[in-house]
Amino acid sequence: LSAVFWRISRTPMDMAFAKVYIENSLRNPDRGTYAKLDSLVLHWPELSGPLLLEVKGAKIFGPKGHLIVGVDEASIGLSKAALLIGRIAPVSLIIKHPDLRLVRTKDGKIDIGFISGQDIPQIQEQTDFTTRILNYMARPVRGSRSPLAALKTFEVQGAKLYINDASLGVS
Repeated sequence: LSAVFWRISRTPMDMAFAKVYIENSLRNPDRGTYAKLDSLVLHWPELSGPLLLEVKGAKIFGPKGHLIVGVDEASIGLSKAALLIGRIAPVSLIIKHPDLRLVRTKDGKIDIGFISGQDIPQIQEQTDFTTRILNYMARPVRGSRSPLAALKTFEVQGAKLYINDASLGVS
């Protein structure tokens, strides 16, 4: 085990062999959501920090199999203690270079979501997803089965923000 930690502290390790296990750990049976990941690489850039799982082509699907959110690149910080007992517990989520949409409706409601090339945007589900992440961070639920239960940090790096203000009629 120490050889694995030493290896990933020196150079990233391809994690294709663990993709199914990691996708299963990100499944939320209570909500019916699940994740699909194109590629995974594990590394440990700072020994005092979490292990980072670099993800390419991450997609979160809803209970009926429709895409809620997709991002080209993200990093998931993993709890070292949880890994030692065979669990995947994300402690940080960093989404890199997403296209974000901020919508203010005519009645003043604010929705934020990811632009992911969908024909029919799932604005409300994306807003709910983002809200759940922020709620878990604000009020963590101990013993929760959610893959977000251990999340402490949510970060967006290098985003493009598209604003649509229906109240003012501007985009």
